[in-house]
Amino acid sequence: MIETIELTKAYRRVRAVDGLSFTARPGRVTGFLGLNGSGKTTTLRMLLGLTRPTSGVALLGGKPFAELRDPVREVGAVLEQGLSHPGQSGRAHLTSQAILTGVRRDRVDLLLDQVGLTAAAHQRSGDYSLGMRQRLAVATALLADRRDSGGGEPRRRGRRRTRLRRGHPAVRTHHRRPHPRTDLPRPGGRLMLTLLRSELHRMATIRSSWLSIALFGVMAAGFGLFEAYFWALFAGIGAFCISVLTVSQHYQHRTIVLLYLARPRRVVVLFSQVLTAAAVAWVLTALTGITVLVKHSTQAYQSTGLAYQNTLTVVPVLAVFGAALAVIVRRPAWIFTGAGLWFIVVEGLLGQLEWPLPISSFLDATKSEPDPFSLMIFACWTLTALAVAVPTLSRDLSPD
Repeated sequence: MIETIELTKAYRRVRAVDGLSFTARPGRVTGFLGLNGSGKTTTLRMLLGLTRPTSGVALLGGKPFAELRDPVREVGAVLEQGLSHPGQSGRAHLTSQAILTGVRRDRVDLLLDQVGLTAAAHQRSGDYSLGMRQRLAVATALLADRRDSGGGEPRRRGRRRTRLRRGHPAVRTHHRRPHPRTDLPRPGGRLMLTLLRSELHRMATIRSSWLSIALFGVMAAGFGLFEAYFWALFAGIGAFCISVLTVSQHYQHRTIVLLYLARPRRVVVLFSQVLTAAAVAWVLTALTGITVLVKHSTQAYQSTGLAYQNTLTVVPVLAVFGAALAVIVRRPAWIFTGAGLWFIVVEGLLGQLEWPLPISSFLDATKSEPDPFSLMIFACWTLTALAVAVPTLSRDLSPD
């Protein structure tokens, strides 16, 4: 059962939803009828925990969405069209979601066929038409069977009738005329492992992601042929940029909604993103550092080996730092611009890389004989970033 009690959402002086109470009982379709801006989508976003209500209660099966034991099997909604990375193919997107939801991958091809996207399965979703993006959203929604769902376009009503016969409630939203914007089901996940595997699959199937990893890997390995210090610097830059892109692109392309519908506990999502960034950074550093070990003479091998080990230790911490910043800022261009100016002006020109600041501490910690407090200082900066990132997780996800 879907229920709201005196649900209200106010944005400063504007009340998007004002004291709404309704019940969508099992076996029925409950429709929202109204113009754009009348609060239909805002209501559904509050039901799904994506927007915090100013007052009132939104319940699904008698519980708030965040308290559902297995939301992917119980509730789903398509609130926005095209929630996929434009560089990922339709099939790769559905496969990532199948991993996240714990659904068998053979269901991906079945759903692609059902929504008529088989021929475009390997095409980038950014090249899809509006109708194709809507069908991809429907396929994403149907990955797992759910008890509660949102309704959609008339041609999907056969599957919705099946769910209604099983006693599942459904909510549909309409504008004034009978050409509604849809609100249909969405996916989720079960264990931390599913989140990690889904993130890694997503990175591997987005061309910009693996090209970035390859580019920074080549740069770090190349500079390692000249000097271990430059290898550590570019390995760190690569780890930072990759972690920022991995996390911030979820906000940029709205796919964070899929993660939060799968895992309403946002701290769990953040933890999985931090682990993914740290793991990729460590592997990148370990592989690119081979050139450093091979290049240097046996006399300097011990010193080089220590620098290699220290860099392997501290680079994942830098990746965590970047992931935390991405959660706070959410816009990669802002982060890269700010970080570049900070490094050049504050830490470089003013501090001469000697002040106890993030990147200066990182570089000192990668040396063969680092300052004993440098790693501790950098870890403190990273923990501070995480401490700021955790409260920001509760911010509303704007529909734009």
